[in-house]
Amino acid sequence: NGSWQGFRSVIHRFPDDRLSVIVLGNSTSAPVEKIGRQVARMLLPALVRQPIADTAPRVTARARDILMHLARGVHPPGLSPAAQARLTPQDMAWMAQSMQRFGALGELQPLERTDKGDMRVHQYRARFANDDAALTFSLDGADRIENIALYLE
Repeated sequence: NGSWQGFRSVIHRFPDDRLSVIVLGNSTSAPVEKIGRQVARMLLPALVRQPIADTAPRVTARARDILMHLARGVHPPGLSPAAQARLTPQDMAWMAQSMQRFGALGELQPLERTDKGDMRVHQYRARFANDDAALTFSLDGADRIENIALYLE
């Protein structure tokens, strides 16, 4: 994406589908990335990941708890020592500030569950009042949170 003196832009390219989406914004606050993704999904519906059945409601409840803690800027319970060290107070404050614009958390949709070695990786779509975000977190063999990633869809 590009941002310069009051303007923002983004280019999403899908060469296999012969599609490029270009969004130009006349403001540094223009949500060009979000608009670009939405246009691409309208033109290429296969980009929209479909939810899977919620066969692990306990893990889904934990995902909701993780999001609620992140929104308050505090560590969720059950972090591994390594994850605690990676999520600094500055990171947590930034996360809480960023999540304020999302609005209230609504539905959580499970997207994928995979095993990678001794890690169980869970991916969800979090539907907030003002935006959708993707949450990915991994649990180690002791059921501790090893990694957390949250990004706008």
